[in-house]
Amino acid sequence: MTFRQPFKLILGAVVVLPTIAAGAQTQTDPDAKALAIHRRILVIDSHSDVLLPGSPENLYAPGHTSHVDLDKLKRGGVGGVAMAIAVGNGPRTPEGVATARAEADAKLAAIRAFVTDHADQTALALSAGDIVRIHKAGKVAVIESFLNTRSIGSDLSAIDGFYRDGVRLFGFTHAGNNDFADSSRPAGEPAEEHHGLSPIGRQAVAKLNRLGVIIDISQLTPAGVMQVLELSKAPVIASHSNVRALVDNTRTLSDRELDAIKVNGGLVDVTPFTNYLRRVPPDLDAAARARLPRATVSDLVDHIDYIVKRIGIDHVGIGTDFNHGAGIQGFDDESEAPNVTRELVRRGYSEAQIARIWGGNFLRVFRRVEAVSAKMR
Repeated sequence: MTFRQPFKLILGAVVVLPTIAAGAQTQTDPDAKALAIHRRILVIDSHSDVLLPGSPENLYAPGHTSHVDLDKLKRGGVGGVAMAIAVGNGPRTPEGVATARAEADAKLAAIRAFVTDHADQTALALSAGDIVRIHKAGKVAVIESFLNTRSIGSDLSAIDGFYRDGVRLFGFTHAGNNDFADSSRPAGEPAEEHHGLSPIGRQAVAKLNRLGVIIDISQLTPAGVMQVLELSKAPVIASHSNVRALVDNTRTLSDRELDAIKVNGGLVDVTPFTNYLRRVPPDLDAAARARLPRATVSDLVDHIDYIVKRIGIDHVGIGTDFNHGAGIQGFDDESEAPNVTRELVRRGYSEAQIARIWGGNFLRVFRRVEAVSAKMR
């Protein structure tokens, strides 16, 4: 894939990277080396959101554009992206569930339209093998993910329908509890309504393992995370989560959770979301918090470093949560993905290690999930 646009360096300066003419140049020019590596590897973003008409303006990139549009994906060298059929918090009444389901269906349709409208440059991936094949063809692999079972109420069989529609990554909660599990960000309901997973949530773990769908543990409470890890026969992914030892937030993962994810063989995909990357003084009011500078790519890689040191290079990746409030200095949309590679190179990560972080670990988990499914079937 050829990059024709400049990308922003972490400190904000904009440069045009030189064309790489020989291997020796990549050894002496760190930026050229990083870009050469980025071109060669498979870059996968394990979590992005879908903008629908009427989405809040603050979720858009400048110019009322998506942070994850095709132009930005191609300029950023992103070879695979998971787009989430996600809904937010709301009433768990029949009417509330119906409204949430309508939103989920609209996002599924938007993902399908994106692939159809750009059929020459994208394709839907239903397996790990599909991702590799699509990438080798020079296209962007689109993975359908699902977030928040509020859109299906307590209907366990609805998971089968979303699987048939192409969903291969499945998260139980967003903000607010639902009938399947407790959320790490409860919205007016008891914090431990189910004490982790409900009985139907436990059944869902087995169903997802059998279908070959990757379970996403982001947004769950610690109890829910640990229960999924105890029940799942396949590795799991935290598709957009950071480190609690660095930032104490209910959406970040404790060392205990990280250690259990390693035992499970799973993966933590760090997200460029300022609130989960930098400590904020607790005594600041909302206005003062809003004036704080955004986190940087260096902050993001600090979380990657921590996970690597704690549980190993095989258990860390990147999931942006773009189009849902994420975005930091130097990594505000998909086009700036090379800046992360640049920082990883600067810190001494090898090409093989960077390839694992950006996509190899996701593929490893996906292949193992598929193998477990085949055995269970």
